[in-house]
Amino acid sequence: AFFCGSCVIPGCGKKVKIHPDDEGYLEKCCPAFWEDSGVPPVPVLSWVFDPKNPYLNDNEYLDMFGNVGLKYFDYKRKTFMLIITFFTVCAMGVTAIGCAANSNDSEIIQLTNWGTAWYRNGTTDEAYKFYVGLSQFVVLRCPDAQGDDTYAEKWYHKCEVDNTRNWDTVTKDNTLEYGIEWSAVKACKEQAVKNQFGVIVTCVTMIFALVGCLTRMRKVADTNFQKLIGCLPDTLGVITLTITLVDFYDGCYAAFPSQIGDGMDLTIWVGPGYSGFVCCLVVTFLRVTCHYLTPTPGKGVEGMCCEDDKEGPTSKLELSSQDSSFDKSSIQDEA
Repeated sequence: AFFCGSCVIPGCGKKVKIHPDDEGYLEKCCPAFWEDSGVPPVPVLSWVFDPKNPYLNDNEYLDMFGNVGLKYFDYKRKTFMLIITFFTVCAMGVTAIGCAANSNDSEIIQLTNWGTAWYRNGTTDEAYKFYVGLSQFVVLRCPDAQGDDTYAEKWYHKCEVDNTRNWDTVTKDNTLEYGIEWSAVKACKEQAVKNQFGVIVTCVTMIFALVGCLTRMRKVADTNFQKLIGCLPDTLGVITLTITLVDFYDGCYAAFPSQIGDGMDLTIWVGPGYSGFVCCLVVTFLRVTCHYLTPTPGKGVEGMCCEDDKEGPTSKLELSSQDSSFDKSSIQDEA
């Protein structure tokens, strides 16, 4: 792999002279992983990720795909990929909130639910709050609900869990007592159960998305195949996650009526779990856009500012690191 050093100093990745009297350039010391070529040391996987693989890397069609993007993004790949990596890490955190809605703990459901509905009975000064989790339906009863302001429920006191049921035990008989139409609860039940496994898959795949960003950040590891597995899964992810979120909104939130009983207003809010996956969708869209705009090293459409020679000898040194061997003494000659 391309020699980068094992220490970490400010200005990592900047071009510096190898020797005051020499015209060659070398990158400053970088983290140890910067030397990794991105090819796993496993027989089958090493063949799959081999830059010289004629089926998955080194062929006319994938070369055309690798050329998609702008040279500016190739030149600034570390900056853009680092930004996308940061947003991906943040998205992993908020997405985990949505996954936690699979919990069987009613307190966790109240914090990570995908939807909340509540109403206040002006005659009895009671209020009920309903939490839609992916595994449970939780009902909170507030006996001292003073005030009918939309946000007054934040100040309700003595609220306690009145009913907690897993979705498989939620039926028409045990929901009618709260005055909510069964059709609305049933619609949310179907959406919640349908997404129980999907949200876990999304959380797991984000780990691979993060690895993809860290890999393509380094020219030494970026190939046509790396660009392909960065673009294709995220493209499908944007499509499927959009369909999921729209379907949940139309199937659950839109199913609740605006009023129940004797004209009591029913307020519906989007839950933090749902909001977390909306953030995941936005980040996935930004990430796949960055993948498409970033060509494989040395390729891309000229534009915005950069020519090949602006990247200097450092880029040539990095690209040469995709060879199977490394000779420190040859760096100066190659530069």
